[in-house]
Amino acid sequence: PTQGGVPSPTQGGVPSPTQRRVPSPEDGMFIHPTSLPLNTERSDAHPSIETIPPTPTITCTTSDPSVPSEESFGGKPQEGGGDRVERRYSFHFQNDTTEGGSNVNKTHKRVRSMSQPSMLHQDYVADRTKEAIVTAWLPSPLVQDVLSNRSSLSHRSSLSHSPITCPGLVAKSSEGDALSEITKVAYPHVNRKPQLCVEHVSMDGAGLRRLVSAGCLNAALELTARVLSAHGQGFGSAGQPSVHTHKTMQMWSARISLLVHMRRYKEAEEELVPFKEMDNPDLYYQFHNHNYPDKSGSMVPFSLRLLHARVPSYVNNHQLTLNRLCRLQFICGQLLSMVEAGNLPWLSDKLTPENQDVARTIWSDRLMKVKFALASCLVAMHDYELAADVFKALAVQLPSLKADIYAGIGRIYLQGSNLAKAHEYFTLVQKMATEDQTKQSLVKSNEALAFVFQGKWREAAESFQAVLDLQPDNMAARNNRALCHVYQDNIKEAISVMEQLIRSSPAALLQPTVLSNLSELYDVRVNSQAKRLSLLPLLAEHAGDAFNISALCTR
Repeated sequence: PTQGGVPSPTQGGVPSPTQRRVPSPEDGMFIHPTSLPLNTERSDAHPSIETIPPTPTITCTTSDPSVPSEESFGGKPQEGGGDRVERRYSFHFQNDTTEGGSNVNKTHKRVRSMSQPSMLHQDYVADRTKEAIVTAWLPSPLVQDVLSNRSSLSHRSSLSHSPITCPGLVAKSSEGDALSEITKVAYPHVNRKPQLCVEHVSMDGAGLRRLVSAGCLNAALELTARVLSAHGQGFGSAGQPSVHTHKTMQMWSARISLLVHMRRYKEAEEELVPFKEMDNPDLYYQFHNHNYPDKSGSMVPFSLRLLHARVPSYVNNHQLTLNRLCRLQFICGQLLSMVEAGNLPWLSDKLTPENQDVARTIWSDRLMKVKFALASCLVAMHDYELAADVFKALAVQLPSLKADIYAGIGRIYLQGSNLAKAHEYFTLVQKMATEDQTKQSLVKSNEALAFVFQGKWREAAESFQAVLDLQPDNMAARNNRALCHVYQDNIKEAISVMEQLIRSSPAALLQPTVLSNLSELYDVRVNSQAKRLSLLPLLAEHAGDAFNISALCTR
């Protein structure tokens, strides 16, 4: 990938999918390529290493579908019984995503990230040079020719002679609140958490941030729809010319981020189709010189470019994602080279040393984001060796994150069924931890995941408990410890651990993996529906308007 080429997904001796399955985005809250932060413009944020341990699947064969047999979890088969019903239960292990977890993985507090003021670019940067740094891009030669002819761009007739971008909305906001309706029926005395509506906030970036920080993602999606519709880019407008502004492009970036966070990947992909390769002339300020006189650069936020590259992978088009990421990597590298020479596109003056440092920081950070995304895509393509190579290069470039990255490399090798290589990198992390005691939890997490890979459930549970001793609020470790009890035939203890988790931290129930696992555990016991419904009061108190109620439905 460093040369801009497209690697083969089969190189590196990758095992077949039947040997070690790579979970899909629907598998839950794994740290997977779907875990894209809603704000990718933060200078301190690096995408997650995004590797996952193998996912065991339980096949439960019982005479009563609600009661597990010993055979379900590796014990002796029961004798007798009536008609046997086969059911499958998939329990999901988690990577470290809590506050005390890996520095790399911390960046995937997605909703919180979007609620930061930096989610939308500032309307104008006071320093024009710094503005040019943020909006710099390298257009294709054809687009450069169009943009160079400024005199013709002031006429609307130029629209018919240049390829233009004509987006429109596809994804509709959900109507009603299913969680509220079900809660009223089951628990009439329980009050639903007050929900902000679009009408309660201003129709701009500040209003959007208020909705997201309140957990009202569906209302936030509706706000983006109203703003874009007001600019002629609403439902049914795809293919119709409209005028782009820096604000509409910011709204598109926020909207696609919301759709990805809500796991509406197909709709996100459809809404991105009209943008093609994000390189049409009308996506540059020069094309709209009547609205932006003497202003140059791209109106497309870098966060939207990264989303545009990654979304195809969420619908299993990994090759297109790889191609787009390689192109982003090439352009970011070219811009960094220009910065080192003191230049930038459309900037007539040389960069001052101060501005050169600013540009170097911004574009180095963006290049790192692309490389993390590239490695994650390679993992999804089962090209574990090449993904590990990309991370090894990143460990050299980001020495402060070396321990976290090495841990990620070890987990990649676990996913590729290479325990020896995984142990090699876990040992390197352990050596680093002797000098930095804050990495002890990372060491124990690595140890636990290695035990999971080997099916040593008791040892894995002990290691996850060691993580909890260091980080009591580590939800992933508590979830994983519960699942270790599942594979030790102790469903009752697993449920107890999960229920203790949601009692101590009710917000944990909003994590798709936690809710999915607890629902699955209830499903193998009597009165599963009643136990599921008992979660409604907590959900009503803490869940936002985009909560997916399907996890509480019976199988």
